[in-house]
Amino acid sequence: MKLHHDVSLSFNRREHYLFTCLSCHRVMDAPVTTPCAHNFCISCLSYQSSNSEARVLRSRNNSMKCPSCTTDIFDFLHKPQVNGLI
Repeated sequence: MKLHHDVSLSFNRREHYLFTCLSCHRVMDAPVTTPCAHNFCISCLSYQSSNSEARVLRSRNNSMKCPSCTTDIFDFLHKPQVNGLI
């Protein structure tokens, strides 16, 4: 019986991770998946992008890094789509 409890507990942890915003650490409201496969609430991602200035590179291209990795998500932020599969 203990094995069944451990399996369901690990499933609940995975499930919690899948539905948790990486920014606010709550269950996502209007989830958005970035091109680098990180999940955020659309409001958290919008807030972070508005509070951190987009960097201007030497080539004069704007850049905004994903809050969880170094992937440039600047173009994605112009029209983020709510992920209806989450």
